[in-house]
Order: sequence, then C-alpha cells, then structure tokens
Amino acid sequence: MCDNNSYSVKISDLYPGTTFLYRKNSYSISHLYIILTDCEDVNGVLCVVSVNITTQTRIGRGSDTTVILNVGDHPFIKKPSVVNYNDAEFSSVEKLIRYINEEQSLNDDDLEKEVLRKIQQGLLDSDRTPIEILEYCQNKF
Repeated sequence: MCDNNSYSVKISDLYPGTTFLYRKNSYSISHLYIILTDCEDVNGVLCVVSVNITTQTRIGRGSDTTVILNVGDHPFIKKPSVVNYNDAEFSSVEKLIRYINEEQSLNDDDLEKEVLRKIQQGLLDSDRTPIEILEYCQNKF
C-alpha cells in the first residue's frame, strides 16, 4: 500500500465492487467489506451500501449460504466464505473515507463484475437482508 503521506482515498475511489478491510471495534478482526451501490444521498447523508465477507460456519443458525465465495473469487478469500447479508448497512461516505485513510485499509483488488453481480443479487434474494437495505437496493442493480 501507500505510505501515510501519500495515502488519500477520495469519493471517486468508492464505487460498486470497491473492497476494503474494516474492524467494527478494537476487539474484532478485520473483515473484507464490499461496496454494492454508488454514493447517494440517503436521508441527508451521502452513503453507500456495503456488506462484509466472513468464514462459512455451521454454528447456531449457521451461515447465510445465499452466496458462497471460494478461493479465486477475490485474493483476500483463503477458504469458503459467505456474504453476511444480515449486517448489510448504509455506510456514511464521509466516515468511510476517514476510516480508510486512517487505517490505510482500501484493498487494491476490486471485485470482478460477475462476482459483484452475484453478491448484489444475493442481497435481494437473502431472507437476512435488513428490510430498509432491501427496499433501497431493489431498483439499484
């Protein structure tokens, strides 16, 4: 990646298929996040819809297997993984840019178009997608 002095993500760097690493808090591990929509105003805040990728498990309710990703779908993926549609969210572009610049967490590898389309369709198909995200995205892909 870039050194601190030259690392500068801008709004034009955030588009469907952009990937970045994100930790929700200091106790969690970084997950690969994917931007699914263009930047748009959502209730007065410039946002994108993002989802994260997590290792496929069978614990408790089990993983949402609407979309399973494998080695080769993205360089970050090292074992069977799923899209965590339950955590799909509106991400503030301002906060996202600040986080990515501070953590230097933009991934150099965007998703291939066919994998992005599969993940976008999965968001519409999954019964775990939050209703407000589902309604917003219905006419976006």
